Order: sequence, then C-alpha cells, then structure tokens
Amino acid sequence: MNGKRIKRKQARLFLNDILKELKSFKLKENSIKEEKANILARQRACSGKTKHFQPFNLISAVNLKIIHELGNKVLLNKKSSFVIIDSFQFNDETSPPLQFASNWLKILSEHSRFGYIPLYKELNESKENGNSPQWKHDSHFNEVGNKIFAKSMFEYLANQLN
Repeated sequence: MNGKRIKRKQARLFLNDILKELKSFKLKENSIKEEKANILARQRACSGKTKHFQPFNLISAVNLKIIHELGNKVLLNKKSSFVIIDSFQFNDETSPPLQFASNWLKILSEHSRFGYIPLYKELNESKENGNSPQWKHDSHFNEVGNKIFAKSMFEYLANQLN
C-alpha cells in the first residue's frame, strides 16, 4: 500500500452489488427449498405418511422385533422395567400407518409385560389448546413438551409404585 494506512476503493454503483447478492441469495434459497422438500419426502417415506405401506410395514415389523428382544432382556433383571413411550401419532392422529404402529406398540406392551405411555395424546391435546410442545423450527420438545413428557413419566412411575 506504499506506506499508506488506507486504500481508497474504486467507486462503483453499490446497487449492482446488491442485485448480484440478491440473485445469488435467491439461487441459494431455491436450492435450500428443494433440499428441504427432498428431506421431507424421505421423512414421510420413513414415517408412513405416504400411500406406500409396504416399506413401512416391513420397517415396523423389524423394529417391533428389536423392541421385543430388548424389552425381554431388560425384564430378565427382576428390578428393571421396560416402558414404551408412544409418540407416533403426534401431529397426525389420522394416518393409518401411524395408528397401526401405535396399536402394535400397545399390543406388544400388553402381551410382553412392558409399560406403555401414549404420550402423543397429551402432546396433541396441548397443541390443540395453542401450546405447541415443540420448537417452531425443529421437532424437538420445547419447555412445554418436556413438561408433558416428565409429567407422563412421573404419573406412570407413581402408578407403578401404588
């Protein structure tokens, strides 16, 4: 910089720079929207929210077997309990695959001496009352959701001790 502390930039129309950045941002935004749509499509395929029930049923059967084996291993220790917390129908109580999954979890729990908590009922009730139990931009529980979860667990454990 030839001993100078500052270097003067060449004068340009800053409007052109802003328009270029907006165009670049718009392209990135479209790319992000496409990727988000792809992710949501993959999530629906895995969650059973599509018309293609075969993969969901197959995945469910494998997962139920894993849960059953895990629960039986836990119950081998006489001081332990195995509790299934069902949130399948949270946000969508009308989806047949999700209803199917909840019903199977409940049946598995009854026949295998596992505990069962239908958490989705209280989560959906809270949401219907205007108290969303999850963060706005992701599906993790917020303070309301964590309170509902903790309350459900506490009530379940209190009933087991009585």
